[in-house]
Amino acid sequence: MSGADDAPAEAIARDFVARAGLEVQHVDRISAAIRDARTVAGDDREVFVIVAADGAVIAPLVLAVAETRLSQAEHAGLLWSDALLLPPTPYVVETSYLGTGFSVTMLERRQQRDLATRRWLFFGEDRTVIVSLGPVVPYGMAFAQIPVEAMLESARVDGFIAADARDYVDQLDAAAARFGEGWVA
Repeated sequence: MSGADDAPAEAIARDFVARAGLEVQHVDRISAAIRDARTVAGDDREVFVIVAADGAVIAPLVLAVAETRLSQAEHAGLLWSDALLLPPTPYVVETSYLGTGFSVTMLERRQQRDLATRRWLFFGEDRTVIVSLGPVVPYGMAFAQIPVEAMLESARVDGFIAADARDYVDQLDAAAARFGEGWVA
């Protein structure tokens, strides 16, 4: 990125730090996160930077819309990684407008660091909404996923009509559940 692109990121970070009452030392990390986020932004996706109230955790959030229904193999590619340290933790998600979705939290080893990522898939009649939070330090996921879950509850995507995907979501959940995770009632 050019120097001109760096200046607005730093200005945004300085403004955010001042309004949030954070220490000035967070400006560099936040502006770097903004610059990184800009590199993956595009016409089919929006990118945000989630910052903890104390500035200790910074996590990227990407919301993408695939203009087609993705295949099961494509779903698997989004919900799995070869770098996983543990099996993914599955969640069935109910939202007001995106419908029933499926989410996994993954703990991965990348460049000698352990990082957490959470991904959501929402299945439309002719589109798929993909949301990715992270990578972020594992303890940061506990913080970062709370506002994202709240946002997704009432999120709308222009032209997206939720499909009745409950049976498929239940299949994904059953496939991702680890033996012994469920409690017998």
